[in-house]
Amino acid sequence: YGTSGGTEKKTISSISGAQINLTGALAYDHPSPARVSNLTRNVVIKGADSTYTAYILNLNQTAPANFSLHSAQISYMGKNSANKWGVTFLSARGTIDFSSIHEGYYGLYLQDSSSNSFTNNLVYGHSGRGIYSNISFSNTFAANQSYASGPGIWLDSSDNNTLASNEIYSGG
Repeated sequence: YGTSGGTEKKTISSISGAQINLTGALAYDHPSPARVSNLTRNVVIKGADSTYTAYILNLNQTAPANFSLHSAQISYMGKNSANKWGVTFLSARGTIDFSSIHEGYYGLYLQDSSSNSFTNNLVYGHSGRGIYSNISFSNTFAANQSYASGPGIWLDSSDNNTLASNEIYSGG
């Protein structure tokens, strides 16, 4: 993230030794070393456009392994409508790891959902909260990055959750 408070999404055009070349110039000054994150993933789940009309609703109430997203790229999900916030866990169980959730309404929304695991994810560019937990307990949020969203991680009436080594910057 930039020292002037801005984040930027750029494409690497080439790498030569320690030199990284981008397809365009940076708009902000960045501290050294600058944060660089891989935004691409193996599986892409994408809404049709930036109007956020698509969503993922997890209703799995059995083993967390029955809803597992690994190395997924999830974008343009959610809207300001009940249970359609983005990637929504509604009284549900599951795991999301090594994934990117970006440019939607909310990134990850938990309602009455407990004993879930969210690790090593990138959550960014949302018009609402990056990660929101409401009345959800005993979840693990570890080594996630949340930036350029409203509040990065927001816990509301959610006790006994584990938050470890998360990075939140350039937004709430």
